Amino acid sequence: MCTPISRNSMRILYEQTLDKERKDKIYQIVSEIYNRAIHVAKNTTNLQYFHMLPEAPHELKKGHPDYEISLEFYKTNMPEILAGIQSLFYDCSVENKVMTLAIRSDGKKYDISNIDKHLKPFVMNQEKSREYIIIDWS
Repeated sequence: MCTPISRNSMRILYEQTLDKERKDKIYQIVSEIYNRAIHVAKNTTNLQYFHMLPEAPHELKKGHPDYEISLEFYKTNMPEILAGIQSLFYDCSVENKVMTLAIRSDGKKYDISNIDKHLKPFVMNQEKSREYIIIDWS
């Protein structure tokens, strides 16, 4: 036998479904960043992990864990994403920053956002400014 249900109850069920999907995506992002940061710590001499936020889905390959997750989703949910990461790396610095990075010949990334504009042409392999979540355990 079916139980009658009000329109308001149906809307509540709908909102609960949307919220669960949102929380699942946040968990997916936090887990992926956690795994990548652990990989960097185990396999490199770097003391930071830079997670570049997508500008658009076309930047990611289909099947990539973040393919369906837009920059807008990151921005809307950034406080919860950062809180989730911070809880896992509780005494590390966890930040969301727009940075201009340069990659040296040793493969390490350096923030050149604040250097004098006249010096920037001399920095090798300069990339454009992008938004990152950065975990620093130095």
